[in-house]
Amino acid sequence: MKPFEDYKTEVLLAYQKKKDEGLLPNNLVHHTPANIKRECINEFPARFSEKDTETFKSLVGPANSPDEYYKKIRDADPDIFRPLNNFLRGQTDNTNDRNIYLLAWLINFEPEPEEPLEVTTVIPPLEPPSDIFSKTISWIRDEFKRKQTIYTIILIMLCAIIIWYGILKPRHMYWSGNEYKPLAFYQETEGLMVVKLDTFRLRHLKKITNLKLIKRTDIGKVHYSSIKREYQFYTTGGENPEDTTKRLLPMSELIYEKYVLKKQTLK
Repeated sequence: MKPFEDYKTEVLLAYQKKKDEGLLPNNLVHHTPANIKRECINEFPARFSEKDTETFKSLVGPANSPDEYYKKIRDADPDIFRPLNNFLRGQTDNTNDRNIYLLAWLINFEPEPEEPLEVTTVIPPLEPPSDIFSKTISWIRDEFKRKQTIYTIILIMLCAIIIWYGILKPRHMYWSGNEYKPLAFYQETEGLMVVKLDTFRLRHLKKITNLKLIKRTDIGKVHYSSIKREYQFYTTGGENPEDTTKRLLPMSELIYEKYVLKKQTLK
């Protein structure tokens, strides 16, 4: 199952894509709390299904049937849709999870099936421990010269697998300041923030140090964080590598205008 932050990013990108392509209904193009409520009322009879129960339960409270939910939405104060409206207008950088699920429902967003992560074999730049590796290779070579049999070949293959998966294969990574790098068991870890190896973040998460590379079309794609009022920008989202208690948030138009475009103009 995808982490919520990845799901949130996909929903916002889908919303922005439909907006750019002119595919959003008028109530969402010119969204207000009242228009968002009106769109819910319009779409509920045809679109509501059992899997949407939790979304509307968190919005208007529990009900015993779709008809009761529909009545609750019609009778609801439009102000319950104001947080989503403010978020879409860029007046806030974050919002309650239920508003993201509601937005996904409003734009009829269905996430793509997850594909298995591609496991890449990253060889660390440091040399492996010489004693273990060289003695193992010498022993294998001697055995191969003596027997020359199929059993020796099988033994060589098993030893290679054990050496790689049991000894040399990186299982952790660390943040270098601009990107994640793999970390094998024999590397020094003093002063490093070590986390479990995540091949996606290892390949894709980079800090954007040159703000000129960030364009308006990157809104919702580029992510950012603010530590002590210093804004940093990254190529993808998830856990903040420099402060793991925080999450990287999708860059909104407000953040782009205030902290990217203004700095580009000043330079």
